[in-house]
Amino acid sequence: MLHSKNRLLACLGVSDIDRFRPYLTVTELHHGEVLADTHQSVNKVYFPHEGIISCIVDLKNGEGIETGMIGADGAFGAMQALDDKVSLNRVVIQFLVRLRSSKEAGLEKQMMPFPSSGRFSSNTSSCSWRRSNKHSVV
Repeated sequence: MLHSKNRLLACLGVSDIDRFRPYLTVTELHHGEVLADTHQSVNKVYFPHEGIISCIVDLKNGEGIETGMIGADGAFGAMQALDDKVSLNRVVIQFLVRLRSSKEAGLEKQMMPFPSSGRFSSNTSSCSWRRSNKHSVV
């Protein structure tokens, strides 16, 4: 049985998810809400349960290009929590999203080393993690 509706979190072992649990809260966000603007500091990690988060590159003429979508199989803000904490894109809620988000600073300390095993899997999916310096890459 999965312990999270986010497939990335569902891949974690019980001990790993228990490390994160105190730092996470379930939230509902609506269409158009902005999680981050380009070059804005990112202080939370978002793990969608459902819905779509869009990554948009703003153009000089005021229009934008959607360059990525994040759903229940991913996260936004995880790399920023480990790196320079700046969003490279404007990130907006495209469709209603129910998600877990970090509620305070300190989550990044729990992410390193993350997870304790280099490779792990669940009943529904398989995840592999590679380490390069201080970065964990999915």
